[in-house]
Amino acid sequence: MDKFTLTAMQNFTPDALTEIYINLYNYEYGEKKVREVISKVEGSDKINKYISILLISNKRPSIKDIETLLNSISYFIFSKEETLCLGGLATIILWRNFWIARNGGFDNATEDFDSQALTICIALIEDCYKNKFNKGENFFTRFYKKINQIGFGENNQ
Repeated sequence: MDKFTLTAMQNFTPDALTEIYINLYNYEYGEKKVREVISKVEGSDKINKYISILLISNKRPSIKDIETLLNSISYFIFSKEETLCLGGLATIILWRNFWIARNGGFDNATEDFDSQALTICIALIEDCYKNKFNKGENFFTRFYKKINQIGFGENNQ
C-alpha cells in the first residue's frame, strides 16, 4: 500500500473502513456471502472466547492471532484472502463493539481505542493483500482505489 492510500485509510473510523470493505465485497461476491461470513464470525465459539480473553486481560487483538484463529475454523480454511480479511474485520468490529458496551459507550477513551482498532484494521487489510497470490488487479487494488476516491475525491486519482 502506498502512503497516499494509507493516509486516506487513516481518515476513516474502523466501522466506516469496514463498511466500505463490506460494500465492495458485497458487490463482487454478493450479499449472501457477506451475511454468511459475518454469521460464521459472530456464531463462532472460538472467536467469542478469544474476544472474552482480550476483554478480561485488557489486550487488543493481533493480526497473527486473528489469522490463526480464522484458519482454525473449518469455514475459513480454504477461503480467499478477501474472505479471510472480511472475517478478520468482522472479528475486530465485534471486539470493538463488546469493548464499547463494556466501557459504557462512546467517550474520549473510545476515540483512542478506535484509533488502535483502526490501526489493526489497516494492518489486517495490508497483510491479507500481501498474502494474495494474484498481485495484479485484484479485490484489494480495487478496494484501495475506492478508499482513495472516497478519502481524497475522484480528481486525485
